[in-house]
Amino acid sequence: MRVLTLFLTRDESTFIQENYKRVKNQKDVDQEVYVVSAKPICIENNLVIQVSQSLPVPIRIGLSIRIALKKINVKSYTHIFKVDGDIKLPLDYLSNLLNKKTPVAGIGAALLISVPFFIAKMSGEYPINYCDDGYISAFYTSVAGNLPLGYDGDELVGTLPNPISREIEYSYGIEYYKWGLPLKILLLNRLIFILGKPLEGLKSIVYCTAGYISAIAKKCKRYNWWKDYERFSTSPLCWKIYLLKNQKIAPARAR
Repeated sequence: MRVLTLFLTRDESTFIQENYKRVKNQKDVDQEVYVVSAKPICIENNLVIQVSQSLPVPIRIGLSIRIALKKINVKSYTHIFKVDGDIKLPLDYLSNLLNKKTPVAGIGAALLISVPFFIAKMSGEYPINYCDDGYISAFYTSVAGNLPLGYDGDELVGTLPNPISREIEYSYGIEYYKWGLPLKILLLNRLIFILGKPLEGLKSIVYCTAGYISAIAKKCKRYNWWKDYERFSTSPLCWKIYLLKNQKIAPARAR
């Protein structure tokens, strides 16, 4: 197995050397790591992808990944590994996911996608929307009948705290509706978030719900697989996987 790894960061100011090293030094994995950024970074395999700064951040990210993948012959790899630069991974994260032998695995910020799945099911096109990695996970669920399996090793995945954005959370709500996520599941998901971060969780549930309801009012078109996702997202297996994945995520200290 050979993995194409895309390490995403904006520029030098957001590049976290320790996180990059932990991605590059993943154990027992044959991978080629590219650093995808909007501005040049003095590091090997830096792919500078410049897109319009007037676009919303989530759209810029999805577009940058799509362009980066078109610059590389993905067929020479078995997997694509997309990892956000603010994530601190266990050194066995990638090998742990590869051992799952599933087409999609991991959390949104560190997502492993098999190349056959990418080409056959996703038509070789990385999604461009307000929640690209969530879209991939939801689409996979509609196909496979369960959520992507997550890391279950001994360590925790470290994440930097990100302030809640009203615009982004509102857009997430619209996306969740388009996936087919039932409103009751969205509310339950966000209530779990509130248990860990009351203020941030409360903001999230308000903004997400507002976006979801606006999508209903505007009769937004749903993705053609939404009914399958709606059915599978309420299954006990999906919730078991969701809870297990969240147990392996821990806030990391800011730089």
